[in-house]
Amino acid sequence: MDQTENPNEKDREEQEDFWLTLEPLPAPDPEKPSAPHEE
Repeated sequence: MDQTENPNEKDREEQEDFWLTLEPLPAPDPEKPSAPHEE
């Protein structure tokens, strides 16, 4: 294990993956409205 590697960074990646598994739905992009029928 590299000491130079930030443990927080790895933890963050693991957390993101964890949330992704919990919520398979892609996060709503502000540029791409999830409701195209809405203005």
